[in-house]
Amino acid sequence: MFIGTDGFAKALANASQPVRTASGNLRSLRSLAPTRDNKASARPTATEVYDLLVYGNFDAGRLARSQPREDYAIARAEAVHVAANAIENKAALVVDGRLGNGKTIFLHLLAFELSARGWTCLLFRPGHPDMKRDLATFAEADRIIIFIEQYSAAQDALREIREALPNAKLVVEIRTGTFEVRFHEVAKLLPKPFDRVSLNALSHSEVRAFRNLCEGVGLKPPTGDRVWDLRDMLLDSFKNQAIRDRVRTALAPLFDKRINRRILTMTMLIATHQGAIGAGFIRSVIGEDPFAALKPLEDISHEIFESSADTFRARSSVFAAFIISAFIEPDEIADSVVEVILAAARRRTERPYRVLMSNMMAYGSLRRTLRGKGDADKIIIGIYERLRYDERVNGEPLFWLQYAIAMAELPKLDMADEYIATAYSKAKDLPGFQTYQIDTQAFRIALLRAVEEKAGREIFNIEEILTGLERIDNMLADDSHRAYAVRVLDGIQMFVAARRNDLAPGERTALQYWLLKISKSLAVLPDDFKVTAGSEATRAKIEATAATFLT
Repeated sequence: MFIGTDGFAKALANASQPVRTASGNLRSLRSLAPTRDNKASARPTATEVYDLLVYGNFDAGRLARSQPREDYAIARAEAVHVAANAIENKAALVVDGRLGNGKTIFLHLLAFELSARGWTCLLFRPGHPDMKRDLATFAEADRIIIFIEQYSAAQDALREIREALPNAKLVVEIRTGTFEVRFHEVAKLLPKPFDRVSLNALSHSEVRAFRNLCEGVGLKPPTGDRVWDLRDMLLDSFKNQAIRDRVRTALAPLFDKRINRRILTMTMLIATHQGAIGAGFIRSVIGEDPFAALKPLEDISHEIFESSADTFRARSSVFAAFIISAFIEPDEIADSVVEVILAAARRRTERPYRVLMSNMMAYGSLRRTLRGKGDADKIIIGIYERLRYDERVNGEPLFWLQYAIAMAELPKLDMADEYIATAYSKAKDLPGFQTYQIDTQAFRIALLRAVEEKAGREIFNIEEILTGLERIDNMLADDSHRAYAVRVLDGIQMFVAARRNDLAPGERTALQYWLLKISKSLAVLPDDFKVTAGSEATRAKIEATAATFLT
């Protein structure tokens, strides 16, 4: 039919329009469909694999083109298959793993599998003002899966995503520790039913595949035949002196200027806490734009930093931990930690900065960061003293909690007790603040003080210990808090062994009652939690301790 251009235009105007499934103009969503262009189908080079393993310089296109071979990254085929089946049958999937255990690569591998099964897989990027428009693009589409990296950063947007795309499925990546202590919150935000896949241990076949990958590019493979974390295997490879020397030489230009060294230190520290921050945050702390400062070193900075208009971060958290451990001095770490916490405290009304502030000041985190760098406790106390003078930090209950933990480790238990009291006092000024973290440490410190006291005396704080046990039992019934409760119960065995003969008859009866009650609470915990938290071993200790009152 010869209808001419006008007729063709009219026919187009009246034609039904298909649902858009992708757009080059999307800002908050990006397609995760694998690209297999012939132009770049060559096998990955040794340099590309080295840059991925050492610097975390990840190329999703290269990963897609390498499939199903394992010459760029290990395929984790069994875990991918399990995860794909889970999300096809559930409304959401949680992919959890400890820091540096390959969650980002796994998400892409899962997306490739699901794309082959006919799903449209989209990666959500939080913080874009066009989010509503982008989500509306897919309102009528079927078989949509939204992938969410870094749960904490995207948490505020989850409800809006669910409202805009009620039929879409969600795959959410989250750190294992965050999932354990915020399970109840996650469960409220995700559509039900949802499933979970953990990436914290490689199978023997995956360990062999990783060794082959390392050997193929000239890296020293991990030794031994045990089941590893991926992170542990990567860190093990950094023990290779040749790798250390190569990294030191490559980063030498960044170490030459103080401003570049500060940028490197701060960004690597934030990466070890899985934080992603904008260049504006770095600029506000250091006083210079990191893009401008690193422009003359673009070749090496591109290797280790991922930068765009709205983000600036280290590509690899594992590499970041290695850099901090191998090349950064303790005073530099302390200065950077204080600067980041104070800058985050000024923005603490925004969730990502509040999370960053809390994680960065945590005593356990600081201990790991400063391991092997002299007197870690002395450095940490110095950090807390510098922070104490800032009124925003001083008003945070969790700051005083961390200071109390540090005092307990010295041990200066009387000061630890005072700081716990201060934490409770600050918490009262914050409506809705939950004190479960303070409760567990208050119980731990009460046990330590009772054990420290000379045997043969009346136990001066037995009421605090019994109240603590009651709180612990209540926490075990709460999905979000039970992980803290299990950890702190190990101290009860030492307390009973040291002070059992100093208990009055009524105190012995009350203590035995709470131990047996806690044992029952531990027995009915979900099986997956028991495996993750090791709570069955704790229950055995509790039962053995309760039994000593019968002998």
